[in-house]
Amino acid sequence: MRIVTGKFKGKEILSPPSGIELRPTSDKVREALFDRIRPFLKGTHFLDLYSGSGAVGIEALSEGAEFVAFVEKNPLSLRTLKKNLAIFGVKKFVTVIKKDVLLLLKNPQKIIERAEKPFDFVFLDPPFPEKIAGRTVELLADFPLLKEGSWVIAEHWRVENLKDTYQGRWILKRIKERRYGKVVLTYYEVHSPGSAEGIETSEGSKDFRIESDTEKENTEEAEVSDVDAFEAEKEPQEKIAK
Repeated sequence: MRIVTGKFKGKEILSPPSGIELRPTSDKVREALFDRIRPFLKGTHFLDLYSGSGAVGIEALSEGAEFVAFVEKNPLSLRTLKKNLAIFGVKKFVTVIKKDVLLLLKNPQKIIERAEKPFDFVFLDPPFPEKIAGRTVELLADFPLLKEGSWVIAEHWRVENLKDTYQGRWILKRIKERRYGKVVLTYYEVHSPGSAEGIETSEGSKDFRIESDTEKENTEEAEVSDVDAFEAEKEPQEKIAK
């Protein structure tokens, strides 16, 4: 598995031991994700929940993010993640938190102490069988380290239906959804309750019209094809990483 975009493009990333059951973000989905958010990444703070071996967060650094926080509870995945951060030479730009994501979001003091400012992007990719993407987004609606205009991006199984809106300390409004076989990327924009009036249900404040040809092709293929992209593209377990 390799980094697919940015300054680290083509560089190989280590995978956890084969005994760990992971369902990694495929190269295709990762490339589509970063094609979409690339124009807004430079200098941002990025939170990678359910990090696995760190491919998404490292990809964010590759594309110009200033700081990434990784949250992962599996000790073997964490070991691989830390090796990858050393290989890529990015340890001074990150923090790694060993914690269950849902527990951390319920009691975020540990990450509040580690982060210098609110996150511009939050990406989450929980284990599909557990169907906890919606619960994670729900908890993020009360997460103090967001701000007006932040994005929350959930990767989830297509059979798990996420809500249009989650409301707590923040209002998270769904602004886009893209399907890639069995995998769905759902994008939310963060609003403060005081600015909630007049929130549009279209594309959000960041210009979603900025799409590369690659992203358009991936989206069109995913929406019209009966091919199970996830099953077709995943590699043998010992060769993949999240």
